[in-house]
Amino acid sequence: MATWRISWLDLDHPSSNTAYRLDHEDGSLVFTGDVEIRQGCRERLVEFAAEADVLVMDAQYTNAEYPSRRGFGHSTPEDAVSVAADAGVARLFLTHHDPTHDDLMLAQMLAHARQFAGGKVQVDNARDGLEVEVGCGRPSKAARVR
Repeated sequence: MATWRISWLDLDHPSSNTAYRLDHEDGSLVFTGDVEIRQGCRERLVEFAAEADVLVMDAQYTNAEYPSRRGFGHSTPEDAVSVAADAGVARLFLTHHDPTHDDLMLAQMLAHARQFAGGKVQVDNARDGLEVEVGCGRPSKAARVR
């Protein structure tokens, strides 16, 4: 039977929230849930997600929307890309899509996030039914989507 190590990190959110990291000899995954990237939280999250194969991170608001929603406890795609790139994450999945954003808006946000990433990290939108195989292809740290 495989051995898993599970760790957690308290995050910035009005009602509190926790990120989880699952590590296995074949790979690692970090899931943030709701998080607003503020100065102290950002550094802790980068350290927590260091060298993960996959990061699934809150990216609810566009940069234009964020100022009017500051303090709501959510991030932008650029925040997520920045954390992933600085942490050396191989693959980033943007999640916690705003319910007012349609598929076209999500596609535009993804395109912007990919451009912002500049090839430093592979970026995709999380979606219902998505399955990700973590750790396949190591040491290239690929994550295969089915």
